[in-house]
Amino acid sequence: MLQSLLLPLLLLSPQASIQADSNTLVVKPELREVMHIAPLEHHRAYIVMTEQPDAVALREQFAHLPRGERQLALSAELRSFSETSQATLREAASLLTSQGHISWSEPLWIANSFRVEANAAAIETLAAIPGISYIQYDPMRDPMEMQDIPLKVAIQQRASAGTSSGSGRATTYYFEDFESGSLGAEWATTTTGCGREQITSSFGPYAGSKHWVCDSSSDGCYGTVTLTLTVDLSAQSTVQLQYAFKDLNDEFNTGSDILQASDDGGTTWKKIADLTGSNNAYVLMNHDLDTFGLNYVSNFMIRWSWYDNYSADTDGFAFDNIELADYFPPPPPPSPEPNLVKHQAPDLWGIGIDGSGAVLLNIDSGTDRNHPDLANRIWTNPNDPVDGVDNDGNGYVDDYWGWNFSGNNNNPSGGGHGTSTAGIMVGDGSGGVRQTGMAPGASLAVCQLGSEADHWGALQWGLSVAVDCSSSSYSYKWPFSPRPDYHQHRAVSEIVLAGGQIHCNSIGNQGGSSSYPIPFNISAPGNVPGPWIHPQQANGGIAAVLGCSGISVGDDTYYDPSGRGPSAWEDIKIYDSSYPHSQNQSYWDYPVGGWGLPQAGLLKPDIAGYTDGCYTTSDGGGHSTFGGTSCATPHIGGATALMVSANARAEPRHISEALQIAALDKGSVGKDLNWGSGVAKVYDAAMRLIHLAIPAQRTAPIGSNVTVNISGPANATYGLFYSLSLGTTTLPNIGDLDLASGKLAQVSNLSATGESTFIGVVPNNPLLVGKTVYVQSVCNDLAGATGQALFSLVEKVEIQ
Repeated sequence: MLQSLLLPLLLLSPQASIQADSNTLVVKPELREVMHIAPLEHHRAYIVMTEQPDAVALREQFAHLPRGERQLALSAELRSFSETSQATLREAASLLTSQGHISWSEPLWIANSFRVEANAAAIETLAAIPGISYIQYDPMRDPMEMQDIPLKVAIQQRASAGTSSGSGRATTYYFEDFESGSLGAEWATTTTGCGREQITSSFGPYAGSKHWVCDSSSDGCYGTVTLTLTVDLSAQSTVQLQYAFKDLNDEFNTGSDILQASDDGGTTWKKIADLTGSNNAYVLMNHDLDTFGLNYVSNFMIRWSWYDNYSADTDGFAFDNIELADYFPPPPPPSPEPNLVKHQAPDLWGIGIDGSGAVLLNIDSGTDRNHPDLANRIWTNPNDPVDGVDNDGNGYVDDYWGWNFSGNNNNPSGGGHGTSTAGIMVGDGSGGVRQTGMAPGASLAVCQLGSEADHWGALQWGLSVAVDCSSSSYSYKWPFSPRPDYHQHRAVSEIVLAGGQIHCNSIGNQGGSSSYPIPFNISAPGNVPGPWIHPQQANGGIAAVLGCSGISVGDDTYYDPSGRGPSAWEDIKIYDSSYPHSQNQSYWDYPVGGWGLPQAGLLKPDIAGYTDGCYTTSDGGGHSTFGGTSCATPHIGGATALMVSANARAEPRHISEALQIAALDKGSVGKDLNWGSGVAKVYDAAMRLIHLAIPAQRTAPIGSNVTVNISGPANATYGLFYSLSLGTTTLPNIGDLDLASGKLAQVSNLSATGESTFIGVVPNNPLLVGKTVYVQSVCNDLAGATGQALFSLVEKVEIQ
């Protein structure tokens, strides 16, 4: 059979017209166009099989497993499903690869798809294989198209006064504060072009009245400056370098703005750090030179270098209080950024919930893993060490901290935008300059993207290594060509939910733009349903996505460019008769009814995060401001890691519900089409997650047993209640249940591991069929970390 399928390939001349009629509906127009223009080039494409896994059935099948085990079991099931379904396709792809027609291929088992980079003849041949629904073009896009950051981010300058660490050192080897007004013999400087160096009292010294400054002597004229210290360290075995550094609004120049050291008299130099990102404020920098493999010799050299073309303080660097010692005490922790405070993150850290134990996946442009605020947060794959072998069998060799899908390698260090999102998720302030991360105790895995299908690959990778939650500030907009494959985004997201993972996504910055019309103003996958159905929302399907809008950090006003709802889940050809992608009619569950918006559709966005000038990490070790829903989203991504840390048993529906019901309502009362449910308040949300009572069965026949798994603070006393309706039941001196006439089912204590179980029997009463039993628990944590009674979310069991 395979030979007969490949026969058309053998007959095709390289210059033949690509017009195979039988493949017209399979190969989509956007792909066919590039194949026609360049038939010999290899084009990126994804292939979607007709047979698809049943996400709802899979969710039920694996729901009993803990999240990590569930994701691994689900991944194995999906791999097996796709291997069977794609057997002929994979065999053909292997042969075409050996013949040079395909340069790269990868199974996307997360939604029974397959990716290739192939020439036109190979794509036509694959299109003839039975069982393929369609093949679509997957172009590598300019990152700016996918990123949801404003084209120009306002730079906010904040003054911060530096202070010397002062005490705790055993031995100081060298110290220079430039107060003498001149450099000693141990110092050397060089300049080229218009480079200039001086000891001056201008531009705000760090301490005392003078500091050393380098810049250009003439605006618009480029120059370089170096400052080199030669010092005898031959008697030392451990050395740390500390200095005060100020970036005088200088643009970072890779390879030129750098700190280096030499142990061979200046013949070779080893990079110690990039010099960037203090934003016109002095920061105290500290480097442990022992970690760089240097020999401490009598002519040990340290060199600071600068390059640019304007005078201070438009460009330039300043240095002060340069010191070498065997030890410096760690800098005092920086204060949390205002956006973190407004989201209540420090309040949650104060009771020991900082993201520890959670693995958060950043799906973006890659991340600078060496940034001092991120280095301790980077996740390491325990099952795939770097040895050239795919030890964990997930299809990605040596994926020890993530995967680069744009380059198909294990180094997702592209940085830029992704370093900024990472800092808001987990930046822990280890550099002593800024505390930028919502979840500074969480571990961060990283995936780097280049195309729409890369997004699905990244979510697949996350399942394969069992991350807890994920966040992406890349999105796919209505005007794209080809248009976003909305149904594929939803299919992937349903599988992510089946794995017990919640995903946060940006929603674009095109609010109010006629080129991005509602109900497609919110970009994909931020327009995909979430795991919890809000009470204002008509029932429909669920998936994994929280779509994130923005609130300006400066004045708490709505970030007006945020994408706006509702979102439409119905026949997309109502809006675009030539929409190219296949559609799953079961996803036509949130109709809007056309451009006039006569129906409600899906309420989106879901929740708001701070943006429009928030400080975060930047490549090279510095910090800069950030904006757009690209900035709002990692706040919510970090919030989900905090929720996992608050209670590892929390399911995506619990996390979504807790964040939304605890949000600060803004705009119209309730969930609206600009703010969603409001601004995330993570402390309040966690108070609804620390204690949970989760029925093991969501449906139960009369006469059957129902098991409720209770979790919360170790050894705490709890009471489990039930009711046939929602309402209010006041518990004197404790608080209010969300149940009408709640009845007590059990009083007991949680175990030392914070667990307990209740088993009840549904009465064998036919009148109960079709009823809903609501369950809620309250536990006593008055003497614990929270100092209060903790009420669980309400859960329900449908009686059959």
